[in-house]
Amino acid sequence: MESDKRKFVEQVVDLIVMSRNRSTASDLNGPNLEMTQKLRSKLREEEIALHMKHYESEHLVALLDFYNTEMGESILSAQIRMSHDMSSGLKFTGQ
Repeated sequence: MESDKRKFVEQVVDLIVMSRNRSTASDLNGPNLEMTQKLRSKLREEEIALHMKHYESEHLVALLDFYNTEMGESILSAQIRMSHDMSSGLKFTGQ
């Protein structure tokens, strides 16, 4: 069912993609809240369309199951920190 698949896609995108890009959109647009909201909305819809095209419902459920584990939460947290570092212009120094 397409509506069930979209529901799974929205959950995956909000959990994985949008949380990772939260700081990036804010940093790119500074204090312009309206632009940030428009950018996030457009990004979300584009990500939903891509996920609908490339994933089956079973894949989406597996991703959600993984990201609800301790390891998945840890990886997601690291991805969010890395995205924030990228948007802040920090560079890896190899230390």
